[in-house]
Amino acid sequence: MKINAYEARMLDAVLESFGDQHTLTLVQLSQIFDGDDALADAIISLLVQSALVTLNDDLLIRQPQAVPFLDKGGFLAQYERAEQAGPSEQVTATQIDEREDTIRLPTLKNHRLKTNQQILLVVCLALLAVIVYLLFKKH
Repeated sequence: MKINAYEARMLDAVLESFGDQHTLTLVQLSQIFDGDDALADAIISLLVQSALVTLNDDLLIRQPQAVPFLDKGGFLAQYERAEQAGPSEQVTATQIDEREDTIRLPTLKNHRLKTNQQILLVVCLALLAVIVYLLFKKH
């Protein structure tokens, strides 16, 4: 998948938003994208594929290689270099990882679904424990 200048800027903006911190919460990410979850999912997926961040529970974690990458100009510099080199070397999300068949790591939406499933599982287990308790209490 090819990225354009706007996407390159958005990718760099998310990396820059870490500042001196190593993590961003999902709430902070939602604020960065003004609640546009589709855009957030796309940008976060590209950053995860590039191995510059990881998504863990409710945190986006900046990887150590992200800082030197930004120091060298980030995605926008890559995009501009590719533009100057000509159309045969367009920047792709997979310059970062060229294979279409790579496993996509969880997006924010998938993460929320997983969290909701975990909550439902805990509630079901608690309900089951109460039922078992009540059954044994009668005997």
